[in-house]
Amino acid sequence: MLRLSRRNEYFGGQDDVLECVSMEGSGIKEPRLRRRRKESKVAIGRFRSFVLDVNDLESAERFWTAVLGWDLQFTAYNGQYSRLGEKGGASLLLQLVPEPKTELKNRGHLDITVDDVASASDDAVALGARVLKGPAFHPDDGDPLLEWAILADPSGNEFCVIREVHPTL
Repeated sequence: MLRLSRRNEYFGGQDDVLECVSMEGSGIKEPRLRRRRKESKVAIGRFRSFVLDVNDLESAERFWTAVLGWDLQFTAYNGQYSRLGEKGGASLLLQLVPEPKTELKNRGHLDITVDDVASASDDAVALGARVLKGPAFHPDDGDPLLEWAILADPSGNEFCVIREVHPTL
């Protein structure tokens, strides 16, 4: 059996497979086109937003729009939520909560790519951030891949500013 295959994006990522198949008992090979779905990894969903608990929506909006350069999609929805980012794209959802952040490690954080870690840290501090650690190199064995610093926004949520020393990640 001869088999030729090509990817066909117009049919939902299926493959067109051209096979030459023997007709029963005749020994004659007849070409036949058939479609088969190629196995692929399927995500359960796609990234929508990263959610940060904040104690002051207005100051969090000012801080994160300045740090990320994103526009507000909506502000103080139901008095509790504000979303930054592009409609239909990645976004940051700010969620107003009454309780302050505890000293426990955050369960999630943002990584922000920057051209200059020290300058980005200074700019974030001017907007109300605190530097928790940094700037430092990783690994610190003399051939680092990244330069990074850990900061906290005005509500205490940690985030990292990262510069790739060797653009591989």
